[in-house]
Amino acid sequence: MCRQFSMRIKYPIRISALLIFMILPTMLMAEGNSTSMGMLSTVVSDGASDAVRNPALLGFQKAQYTVAAWGMVVPYSAMDFTPEKNNESYDLLSERIFSAGAAFSFKAGSSVVGFALSNVEDEDFFSDSELKMQGVFYVEDIAADVNVTQNIVIKKYFPALVFSASFPLSNSAFFGLQGNIGVGITDQSQHTFATLQTPIPFELSSDGHSKTKAFFFEAGAGFIQKFAGGHVGLLMRSGKLYFDSRNADFSSLYADSQSDSTNNDLRYKSGLECAAGFYTKPFESFGFAFETGYRFPAESRNNTLEEEDGHIEVTPYLVTIGHRFQFKSGAEFTGITNLTLSAGMLLFFEKKEKQLLLDRDQSDGPRNEYEEISGVLLTAGGAYRLSDAYLFSFTASYMRVYNEQRNDSEKTGTIKIQRMMMLFGVNYSF
Repeated sequence: MCRQFSMRIKYPIRISALLIFMILPTMLMAEGNSTSMGMLSTVVSDGASDAVRNPALLGFQKAQYTVAAWGMVVPYSAMDFTPEKNNESYDLLSERIFSAGAAFSFKAGSSVVGFALSNVEDEDFFSDSELKMQGVFYVEDIAADVNVTQNIVIKKYFPALVFSASFPLSNSAFFGLQGNIGVGITDQSQHTFATLQTPIPFELSSDGHSKTKAFFFEAGAGFIQKFAGGHVGLLMRSGKLYFDSRNADFSSLYADSQSDSTNNDLRYKSGLECAAGFYTKPFESFGFAFETGYRFPAESRNNTLEEEDGHIEVTPYLVTIGHRFQFKSGAEFTGITNLTLSAGMLLFFEKKEKQLLLDRDQSDGPRNEYEEISGVLLTAGGAYRLSDAYLFSFTASYMRVYNEQRNDSEKTGTIKIQRMMMLFGVNYSF
């Protein structure tokens, strides 16, 4: 298989990876009002699940012990890809996403300690996606069109353990510390079938499989300052330290089976993050909050395994996870006995860059790839207090993401993703 054609059929892999990536930070806590108020991270305490948000919020806990559990399902998802050229179509055949978590917190003197089993931030606890690509490409090396059909299946598992603690600084201020340890397993398989439109039609087929095992670590610190009628919150995270190992195998109709493996050094996968929030309750039955966040850029070398001309090759890239901006806002209404209704929104924007670190002719394809990702998330839900001990919550959300992609010389396409998500939570205090 010629190098140029081989590189082109890898393009939809980035699309399917984006489907998995675009679960937003702190989306998976559905225990109280913070989720339905726009996925707030720094303010509005929910109980034990504060251990995976701003750890200083644990200082609001009144009961000796609190247990929480939450889950998320995605009943609807859709994708639309608009290429700048070539006759291509992409169909999201199926997508199963599930996330869940549980947390426990307790008072230890004047402090509060919390533990949680959740998902790695920016990932789902479990996801299973199948994508189909069909297209017609003109390949200069053979001066012919190539009809391509490719099926890709990706399964991901990203659980994490979180350890948090909140310490009082005064009667109105808390300081919190947090540590996250996570693992990730990505299993990807793909089948490609191609027909070369030469004077004598020629058919090609290939199968590939890859598996990535990863380890993550991230630390965080938070602060809460209460005032009459509300509070402000700050959250800082170190960015993810990341290590992974990969193995891949490839087979085709006209080539022997190939396999290889590679390791990546410990590196930063994402940069330092900071967020600040404000919550106030100007009326007895109404409160609102605002929050803004920023993530600093981070660069890392990423050794990938790619198939070129029937062989598995280690291909190094310099990956830059660029600036990310977030703005969140939400409001709650507490005028109904034992029931709180809330709604909110989240806006975000970020950039990514991928630079090939190998020397090659421009005829083999572009060296650099760029992405600009923006989106909006709308949330609505409520929390019902069954008794002093039990609190149940529900959040429905709708997300729309735009991803514009280009290379060194031109825009290559736009991806639009839509999702509807349902989140459930329960909290028990004793």
